[in-house]
Order: sequence, then C-alpha cells, then structure tokens
Amino acid sequence: MSRSQHSWFGGKQVPVPFSAPTPAPPKPRSTLRRLVAGLLLCLAAGGVSWFYAQAYFAKELSDPERARLEGRPIPVRTDFVTESVIEKIVGATAISVPCEIVHVRIGPSRGLTSTSPVSDLVIKKVHIQAGDRIRRGDLLFELEDDLVKQYVKQREAALANAKATLDFITKSVTLNENIRKLNLSSAQMSVKFREEDLGIRNNLQELFKDLFKQRSGTKIEFFEAQSKLAMARSDRAQADVVQQIAKDNLTVGSLTDKRDLAKAQNDYETAKLDLETARHDLERTKIYSPLDGFVSKVPVIEGGTIGVADGLAHLVRLDPLYVKMDFPQERLDELALGQEAKVVFDSLPKETFTGKVIRILPEVNPELRVLPVIIEIPNPDNRLKAGLSGFVRLYQEKKPVRVVPAAAVIQEGGKAMVFRVEKDKARMREVKTGPMVENGFFQIYDGLAAGDEVVIFHNFYRHWGSITKNECYLVDNDAVDTDWKRWASREKR
Repeated sequence: MSRSQHSWFGGKQVPVPFSAPTPAPPKPRSTLRRLVAGLLLCLAAGGVSWFYAQAYFAKELSDPERARLEGRPIPVRTDFVTESVIEKIVGATAISVPCEIVHVRIGPSRGLTSTSPVSDLVIKKVHIQAGDRIRRGDLLFELEDDLVKQYVKQREAALANAKATLDFITKSVTLNENIRKLNLSSAQMSVKFREEDLGIRNNLQELFKDLFKQRSGTKIEFFEAQSKLAMARSDRAQADVVQQIAKDNLTVGSLTDKRDLAKAQNDYETAKLDLETARHDLERTKIYSPLDGFVSKVPVIEGGTIGVADGLAHLVRLDPLYVKMDFPQERLDELALGQEAKVVFDSLPKETFTGKVIRILPEVNPELRVLPVIIEIPNPDNRLKAGLSGFVRLYQEKKPVRVVPAAAVIQEGGKAMVFRVEKDKARMREVKTGPMVENGFFQIYDGLAAGDEVVIFHNFYRHWGSITKNECYLVDNDAVDTDWKRWASREKR
C-alpha cells in the first residue's frame, strides 16, 4: 500500500505521493591527510626499529661474557673512593621513666620495730591524693603520737637513772682508791704490831721457862705464856694475810672501778641514744615530702593502722625525665657518656626532644641482645610523663672518613673484597670495612685510599660461591673498559 501526503491547494486538500529523502553523496577524502598519516606511520616504525637496534647494540657491547669471548676488555662501571664527613646515628626503641622514685614509709628504728609496743601506728591525717603535685618539705601524713610520747618519757627517765648511776660511780672511784690505800696501810701497821707482839711473847715464854726451872714460877704461868706465844704467832700470820688481801684489793679494785665506770658510761650513752631515737620517732609521726614531684599512689586512708614497714605513698620526680633505651649490642663501640640524643615519643610524633646519655648499664640482656642506656632530657614544665614509648636516635660527632659505594664490596669467605682499577685492569683487593653509612656507602678502614677507582657494575656473581671465572663475571687481573657511557650508549660515538 503506497504512502501519500496531503497539501492544501486553492483551499482544497490534495493528496501528494510520498517518497524517501535522497542521502547526500560522501565527501572525497583529503589526499594531504593520507600522506601525513602514512608519513607518521613510517616514522614510528623507523623509530621503534632504531631504538631496538640501539638497545641491541648496547646490550652486545655491555655483555661481559661476549666481551670475554671476543677478547675485548670487560665492560664495567666504576666509582671512586671519597672522603666524606659523616654523622653516625644509632636508633632504638625507648620508654620514659621517672628520674627519682620514692616509696614513703615510717621504717624501723631502735624504738619502732615490728615487735615493739608501738610498731603499729594509726594514720591521723592524710594531706595528699594521687596526682597531686608536691614540693620538698610539704606535709604528707600525720600519725597518732600518744604512744610515742609515752615512750619518749620512758627514755627520759632511763636517761636520768643512767646519769645518776654514772655520777655515783665516778665519785666512788676516787673514794674506793683512798679506802683501799687506807686498808693496806692498816694491814701493814697490824703486821708490824703483831711482829713486835710476837717478839715480846717469845721473851716472856723464855722468862717463864727459866723461872719454872728455878721453881720461882708456877706451871700455870708457864703454860699461859706458851699459849699467848702461840696466839701471837697466829695473829702475826693472820696480819700477813690481811696485808696481802689489801695489796690485792689495791690492784683488783682499780680494775673493777674502771669496769664499773665504763659500764656506767656505756649505759648513759645508750640511754641518751634511746632518748634521741624516741624523740626522732616522735618527729617522724609527721611525714614530709623528700622531693619536688608528683604523688603516684596513696594506698592508705585516715584512721587506718600501719606497720613500720608498710608503704604510705609512692612519689616520683619527672624533671629531668629519664628515657630508657634498648641499645643494640652490636654497636657498643659507638656508645659513650654525654652523647647527644634525639627523642620522639609516640604520643607527640611532631616534636623532637633533645637529651644526652648519662648512664650506661653494665649488663647486656642476652635474650634481646640489647644494653639498657639512660638518657636525660629536660622537662621543666613536667609536660612529659613516665611510661611514654618512643624512639631514640644517638648522634656522634661529625668526622671525616673514607667511604666506598656499597655496590663495590663483595663478600668472599667472611672477607670484604673489591675490584680496584689499576692501569685498565681489575685487581682484587681485600678491604676492612666499617658500618654502612648514609646514602649506601661503606666506611673503609683499610685497603683503599681516597681517589681509588673501584668497580660497581659487572662485579657480581652468577651464582653465590667462590670468585672464579665460572661463578663471577669479573675475575682478578681482567682488562676492563670503564667508559660505561660509550658501551651503554649514553653518548654519541
């Protein structure tokens, strides 16, 4: 069925036959654009081919195996041993600790012991709480002191008694000496009297004996004379004993007086010390802060009973703040007192705090292989707290050293080896290296001098093992080509 359109003509609608629109003919392609596209395609293909050829040629020139087969010098890249000023840095983890810690307690004394009647004390007043900032001399605690005051009175009475005893013995010493001398003098006089009396009795006995023979005297008188003579002899012997006792007392008594006097003096000094201790114990019923710092713990309350060994408070001082660092034992030669240290705490990562090493502990932890080191940093405002974790870097003084690129060093049988270029030949040399320093360089202690040229490329192994022609691209005494820019196509030939 045909399609049609309607149009108005003279006021009438007239059917008009319908036909599809004719498409526009395609525009002819520009010849110039075709030429440009073809030229660009040719240039791209030529560039790829040129770069490929350059890369292939550079690879052929830089291949050490091919150079060895063709009898050419081995292509290597080199660098030089230089003098450099370095600052060694050793870092390790750390944690902050108080510079001073005090555990407050009464503590035993001669008057306050765990078995004494006043060993347990009652807390009368607590003046601090955990977290309080304190100054040296601040009152922390007050204890009930009634029992201690009674103990002081007892010690005062004991001292007075010891003083009286000492005074008595001191005066007695002089009197005793005089008494012993008088006793000796009396004994000596008695001996003299008994000696004279014995002589008289002997004469009387002889007289009565003659009278008895002459029958002028009675027998009774004769026997009475004999009896009195025997008594006189006994008295004479007794007088000698008394005299010897007096002499002995003069010596022994002097020693006894010295002993008694020494004991009295010791008792007096002991009583005086006991009183001083008791008074000191009375003073200790008021407890004051021994430092400027903070209260960490207060495990007691008012009205509680404590023993002399019980803790009352835990105090810490944070200025200066100590930082305990785990220093690696392999770097002990680089550690010294007074070294500068930089500390960064995990809680303050944008700030760096400067300190110095003040203490090196004497024992290494064999399990962790670290040595504890104490670093002191100023903390005047007590902003930093104990227990902060962080990282410490220790700095040594800057000093000139010889350095060689790490790529030049080959490890061979526990030794450090390098290839030094000498008259266009690579000569293997053993060197003594130090630790790795900044920017990938080894410090050189021995074996190389500043300005020596060393190989840093094509001196590596194919396989890890001994340095031989089969295992290493470069061996001792090989001729080398050090113009690496040429064989690497970095410059025009």
